[in-house]
Amino acid sequence: MSEQSPATVVNLVFGAVGAACRNLLPTWRGAWASLALAGVATGLWWAARGAPLAGLWAAIMFLTGLMAKGAAWRLAVQAGKPGPGGLQLGRVELNLILVGLLTVAFLIILGLLFLVVLLCTAYAVASAGPGFVASDVMTWAGAIIGRGRFVFGLVFAAGAAGMIWAAARICLATPITVASGKVQVLATWPLTRDRTVPILISGLITSVAPFGAIALISMGSGILIDLARGMVLVGLWLPLAVGLMAYWRQRLS
Repeated sequence: MSEQSPATVVNLVFGAVGAACRNLLPTWRGAWASLALAGVATGLWWAARGAPLAGLWAAIMFLTGLMAKGAAWRLAVQAGKPGPGGLQLGRVELNLILVGLLTVAFLIILGLLFLVVLLCTAYAVASAGPGFVASDVMTWAGAIIGRGRFVFGLVFAAGAAGMIWAAARICLATPITVASGKVQVLATWPLTRDRTVPILISGLITSVAPFGAIALISMGSGILIDLARGMVLVGLWLPLAVGLMAYWRQRLS
């Protein structure tokens, strides 16, 4: 069935969100140490932003976060047993880095193409406006008036939606890479055909609780608040996100 079918979308979304929630307890059982360390490191980095030790805490956050993510994915797709408490560094973690780099590179290329389209659109609509000087980019914004703003806004919205859609099309890169042991990014593109809408909706719903909690926590200040934000981000959002994508990998591959 096509992703435009409301019944299909609802069933898939409920199944995905349920799988994400069910993944919380198993992830904490098998990766409690790495999740706790990554949460604390994230909170301390948050607290140290702009301080001389921020770089050190960022490195520790990356290392512990990588172990936590690797352990969570091992458990979610049954790709081997994680280390004690989820503390390990191996091929899975290396593949996670490679997938991340390839994904970022792909999105940067798309982003640059999007930027070129935006600049061309801005030049086209600004050229008909008052005060436009082709050699002075600073005059372009002021020259975009009336319908020109509508056209530019429409192109920007379409490009942003296209970026989000492209990211959703390769969202199975991590679970499939971990499960197969082979780095795959663009090769996962066909698997998400006709499923981008339920994937995006389920991802949005799954993110409401952790980021809503972070928003509430952020109303306070202090080191304990920073630690709490780090623990929510790593201890709640990471297992939910991993469980969500593990569901889609099982469902679509």
